[in-house]
Amino acid sequence: MSPAPADPLGRWININGDGGIVRYVGPVDGGSGTWLGVEWTDTERGKHNGSKDGKQYFKCKSTNPKCASFIRCVDRIDWGQTLIEAARSRYIVEIPEICAHLPQAIDGRRGKIEAVGFEKIAREQSDLSALQVLGLDSLKVYGLGTAASVLANVKTLLLSRNYLTGWRQVKEILEALPNVDILDISGNHFDSPLFSGGKDGDLSVGTLRIDSSPGLTWLDVCGIAERVHARCLSFGWSELSLLPVVSLDLLEDLSLEYNHISDILPLSHLPRLRSLNLRGNAELTGIPEIQGHMFSCLESLNLGYTGISSWRS
Repeated sequence: MSPAPADPLGRWININGDGGIVRYVGPVDGGSGTWLGVEWTDTERGKHNGSKDGKQYFKCKSTNPKCASFIRCVDRIDWGQTLIEAARSRYIVEIPEICAHLPQAIDGRRGKIEAVGFEKIAREQSDLSALQVLGLDSLKVYGLGTAASVLANVKTLLLSRNYLTGWRQVKEILEALPNVDILDISGNHFDSPLFSGGKDGDLSVGTLRIDSSPGLTWLDVCGIAERVHARCLSFGWSELSLLPVVSLDLLEDLSLEYNHISDILPLSHLPRLRSLNLRGNAELTGIPEIQGHMFSCLESLNLGYTGISSWRS
């Protein structure tokens, strides 16, 4: 677990299983020292909505009047860990630790079992510079950390269900790991809107997965896809209903499974779209009339478990 950061604003925290995002850092009238204003995922955990005694300190995304509270920066706050810390804890295993588990692994078996090769496996796995697939799901990763250049050969990066909250954190990771071609950042705690304007960085990720992210809008997700020049994008299970028209000229494969989409016309002008997965969108009851260059490159269309009830549509 990392120590309290110098600038905790916008960071995700966890206290005894309760998660929330820090929306305010500073003094509070009637109290001494510095306080953290936190909006909790459990909207009944707090005491207010960012205001105290008639003074508004910060604004919350939730409309629940008890979604937030002020807390001290105490030791029991779990701030998560850096990418490199998570990689070391996940992949570097000491030989004595392996040997300690061997009796349990062979207990109850008949005959004699000789365990060999563990030292070689541990040595090879501990060489982080050789990793091409880095799986760090659910390890409380909040950002890059130092000395992450050792992971420069990683091509597949799995970071679902971590402590990421903003584009800056993702951008720093991708700049340090320039060979990443598959990125999964599903189920994080991104704080919409992610962008205030401008296009930054020269990043390239072939496949981008941002499933299970109901806190993000279609524009947020397209903003990430555009900045990393994604060719394949997945944004499923995210309660998506509105599809503002966007320009994703490189996108070839789009999966929007199990959302609440009722109109796919805004997707019809994506110039390179070859595969579209709309499985599980029960609100989709029909397909618009195709005209001109609409869906001009489409080769695969998945409409399983939608609301379409007739072949005519």
